[in-house]
Amino acid sequence: MSTSDATGWVIAWAAVAVLISVVRTARRSGGVGLVTAFLVNFGMAYWIGAAIALLPWYTPPDLDAIFVGFRQSTFALVGFAVGVLVLGPRPAKASEVRTADQTNGMERLPPIYVGVGLVCFLVLLPVASRIPSASALVSQGWNLAVAGLALGCWCAWSGTRWRSVSFSWWLTATLCLPLLTILTQGFLGYGTAAAVAVLCFIASFYRPRWRVFGASLLLLFVGLSLYVTYMRDRNGIREVVWGGAPVAERVNTLYATISTLEWFDLHNPDHLTRITQRLDQNAQVGRAVQYIDAGLAQFAYGQTLIDGAASFVPRAIWPTKPIVVGGAALVTKYTGITFDPTTTVGVGNVMESYISFGTLGVMVWFIVLGAALVRVDAAAAVHLRRGEWPKFVQWYLPGLSLLVVSGSIIELTSSVAAAIVVTLAVNALVRRIMARRPMDTAGVAEHVETRATPRRTRPAMVNGRLR
Repeated sequence: MSTSDATGWVIAWAAVAVLISVVRTARRSGGVGLVTAFLVNFGMAYWIGAAIALLPWYTPPDLDAIFVGFRQSTFALVGFAVGVLVLGPRPAKASEVRTADQTNGMERLPPIYVGVGLVCFLVLLPVASRIPSASALVSQGWNLAVAGLALGCWCAWSGTRWRSVSFSWWLTATLCLPLLTILTQGFLGYGTAAAVAVLCFIASFYRPRWRVFGASLLLLFVGLSLYVTYMRDRNGIREVVWGGAPVAERVNTLYATISTLEWFDLHNPDHLTRITQRLDQNAQVGRAVQYIDAGLAQFAYGQTLIDGAASFVPRAIWPTKPIVVGGAALVTKYTGITFDPTTTVGVGNVMESYISFGTLGVMVWFIVLGAALVRVDAAAAVHLRRGEWPKFVQWYLPGLSLLVVSGSIIELTSSVAAAIVVTLAVNALVRRIMARRPMDTAGVAEHVETRATPRRTRPAMVNGRLR
């Protein structure tokens, strides 16, 4: 593919992403930011790497494979747009969705969700990882904490007392998520994806929009700077974290990295290489396309989809289940590239759908994914604005699992199933906790004034005149 052709594909990809955002805004589709978060995650995995490859002063390895893979990601985004814009639900009317009164004790729910989620993630997960099926369930505690942070931001912004102070605290906690995952696991990606989800949630109701746009550009620059700096020191950080070092030593190591932060520079070849070789997934997809076209492998014809459906069966019930999430065997089979046996390589939805049915498989899968995500997004928004927060979490948690663009279909389906089970269990626990201090439910369907939806008052009659 020539550079001019590749430039056209990069522009087309961006145009489709903008189209999705503009049409949803014009329709006032609402939502809680899940569709936007998917676009951000998808763009980081595919668009940024392809755009960098077009820079005239930088030539990444496997340039042809990058552009071949990026073309498939563009087909995927087109399919996603069809699912979101054509197959999406009818936007709810303002009369159908009312904002609940946030002063009736509901503000206790966000800390509960965050607390339960962090206990699962930090305390129970290391133990549960040795128990069949328990790991998939307990790992959802991380998403539960994310949902709690989102609710906390909503509660603070919708409230009338100490709104700015409280909102700032919730926002600060959200921005610290990447640092938390680095300190506890040695990974930046989990925390970044979680922070993106909450920030996109905030963008769904925060006004004015120009502030959202400006903050997005600033966070993109800071995020890329943090990423290239983290990749510079990643081996040293993981050596400390994975070695079981005390918290103080981990904090000192992370502080040494942050204190020498490298601001992202488009003319720094080291920065560009760290992105195209570690963050970008286009080359991996492109190699799979080239490998199959060369006749070195045959299409899977849906075998990965069958494995994804089988992943719904818990290993506790099917101990000999041959399906294993993660590993590099599938990528090696369809690219010919061998990896370290201890390395987990994410196949990604684009590559996995391509190796099943080619480009048609890519488009069909992303149509289905887009239609499913936009409906989950809309349902979560309706329950949020009605004040039915446990039901919001019941939809939002599976929606977070649908945002994983670098994982396999097995990971996606099993995560969604685990999220449903976890939300049912946690909401039952929440009902028991809340029952100890019953809320005043009067006015739950009342509308409260927010910056996003200013209250309209009827004209008053004063001295026989309308005021």
